Amino acid sequence: MGVEILALRKSMWEKVSTRTHKPLQVFPFGPKSDEVMLYGTVKYGFKAGGESSKDWAARAHLVKEDGGKVKMNFYQVYLVRHSPPVRVRICGFEANHDAQDTGA
Repeated sequence: MGVEILALRKSMWEKVSTRTHKPLQVFPFGPKSDEVMLYGTVKYGFKAGGESSKDWAARAHLVKEDGGKVKMNFYQVYLVRHSPPVRVRICGFEANHDAQDTGA
């Protein structure tokens, strides 16, 4: 693991004492898929006191180990920031849509 990644991981805990991830939905990519998208919330406990929560999304790759256990061998999380709702028009259909900026 590179020095930059280790520094980033350490800084992520600078003000946070706990994180609790709660997956709400899992979406497989196609039949018999080994790749999934997840949606959920994360609750932060801060060292200075108080809590906060945010929505998150993730992409995961699944592998089956000997004995049949399924585990993740890749997991990438995206925090979700909500923007004001916007009007979207796709193929002649209009709908209100909550625009989301993942910061990516």
